[in-house]
Amino acid sequence: MEYLSPEHQRKHHVNLHLLDDSNTSHYVYIKNFSKVVGHRTKHKGVSFVCNSSLDIFSSQRVLDSHIPNCLQHAPQQVQYPDPDDCKLKFKDHDKQHPLFFYLVCNFESFLAPATDDPDPDAKTHVVDHHNVNGFCC
Repeated sequence: MEYLSPEHQRKHHVNLHLLDDSNTSHYVYIKNFSKVVGHRTKHKGVSFVCNSSLDIFSSQRVLDSHIPNCLQHAPQQVQYPDPDDCKLKFKDHDKQHPLFFYLVCNFESFLAPATDDPDPDAKTHVVDHHNVNGFCC
């Protein structure tokens, strides 16, 4: 958020997004602000967004009760680091696993109905047999 108007009680307001690169700058009209930031919530209905803090609310009543407290603080502005300077690096590879050798095996199988006669004295009985049709190590 580059600029937040101090005029909060106006009937109409417009949200704009600034697109810029090294040569040009251009403002783009945001028709539905909740669609821009609405992916941050699991709420599936209409969402209401605070223009100052970018918080998302499920009703206009809750947003209206939030705004007086929110306007006491400066607007939120997210500044992302330069993509070349924000690479996560892990150097202690010897501390990654407690073992030097780690083997993982996976068996794929399909179920076939059991044709064995059940043991009458057993507390459990076999329903299906796992027939292996592939594996990988």
